[in-house]
Amino acid sequence: MTNALIADRYAKALSAAIPNHEDLDANLDALDALSDIFAEAPQLFGVLKDASITVNVRQSVLEAVLKKLEAPVPAHNAAVLMFRRHRIRLLPIAVQMFRRRVDDRCNRVAAMVTSAIPLTDEQAAPLAIGLQDYIGREVRMDRRVDEAIVGGVIAEV
Repeated sequence: MTNALIADRYAKALSAAIPNHEDLDANLDALDALSDIFAEAPQLFGVLKDASITVNVRQSVLEAVLKKLEAPVPAHNAAVLMFRRHRIRLLPIAVQMFRRRVDDRCNRVAAMVTSAIPLTDEQAAPLAIGLQDYIGREVRMDRRVDEAIVGGVIAEV
């Protein structure tokens, strides 16, 4: 089974464990922050995979990070389960899959907006509203800069 399929199973199970739409974003934010910490501090991620350290100590490290992030119970449990099943390395992929499920449940769509110069929040707000009106769903807009663009913006939904 591919890593994406395995990660999607965790994302699906986590989504099913959160019945209230209002709680989805908090769980997503916690797991996204955990994934970012692992990306920014690979030595911490290495500790979780280091077989010379006892499983209980490694799990305690993970739980301490989750506590510091104030992760909601479902996100906490999902991360610990992935750790116990030796799947914690799939966390970034699982977060991407979970984000898609959260967006679907919250009637949102992701949009990548590329511009020649960085857009301010004041410039991006009307663009997001225009995309929402056109698509008929809430837009979660990510922005990036590509200096090769002569003018305007490129919106990919």
